[in-house]
Amino acid sequence: MIPIIHHIILALILLCITQAQSIKIGRQIPVSGRGATELNTKIKGIREELDSYRISHQDDSNGFIRRRHEFLGSYQKDVDKIINNLRQEMNKYLQLNSCLRYYFQDFVDFSELESSEGSAAHILLAINVIVENEPNPRVQSLNLNIMDKDMNALRRKNGIHERESHIAVDYPVMSKSREEYGNEHIDFCFENLKVDRSWSSDPHDINIYTDISFGLPAIKSNYMESTNRIGKINEKLEKSDTELDAMVNQMQSSMATAYSRLRDMNEDTYSKQTIFYILILCSYFGTCIFEILWLRRVLRLRKLA
Repeated sequence: MIPIIHHIILALILLCITQAQSIKIGRQIPVSGRGATELNTKIKGIREELDSYRISHQDDSNGFIRRRHEFLGSYQKDVDKIINNLRQEMNKYLQLNSCLRYYFQDFVDFSELESSEGSAAHILLAINVIVENEPNPRVQSLNLNIMDKDMNALRRKNGIHERESHIAVDYPVMSKSREEYGNEHIDFCFENLKVDRSWSSDPHDINIYTDISFGLPAIKSNYMESTNRIGKINEKLEKSDTELDAMVNQMQSSMATAYSRLRDMNEDTYSKQTIFYILILCSYFGTCIFEILWLRRVLRLRKLA
């Protein structure tokens, strides 16, 4: 579980952001708390119980938890009991895993929703997740769970192993009330679950980088920024390519000049060495002839020959 001081620092950072439409943040995801896997199973069972209860009473909410005033009939108390149980378990879930909560009013102005057509609105989220150090699939599983304020799973991605993931989420805003909009939020949770139960398994913390864009204007702005960045990179590549061609041409010219100079030097060296070797051979043969003549003369003088 992330220390409380990390949450305080992140909260202060978010408070300093005034109506930003995107947020980029790097995080270290520690191993989820003990019992996190069992808690996921329990929460899944409660959701299935709620869905079964709803279906049995012919409710058509398609798996999403409806607000209290939408439940009619005698089963209201039972539904509230199940929802309260789910909320309690979800609070434990938020504590055992690495979760951050983002309120939409901090990123998308309410006036954008008011100007949209219809009684409801939608906020599109573009999420980019970069994993710096990959999890060990033998001992751990990195999962992403994105939930709305009613604990509904908007998007879930299990077993993240690729370095970069792109996720889109369509968040429905059911009411255009400013007061209710102030409560609209998402819980952005990473689960670093230990899947190997052996005592020798040692799952490690995972460093990730997240980039979240709220609303189409932010997504378009990021797209234009990326396009401009790619354009600048292409310009630098073209400039580097031109400089590289110039360097290659200069090197080829230098090599041609150097080759001619080195060839002349080699020929001159070869000529000098040849003359030197000839002189050495001439000296050697001359010395041999002189010694033979000298030896012959000595032998004649001593009447030995």
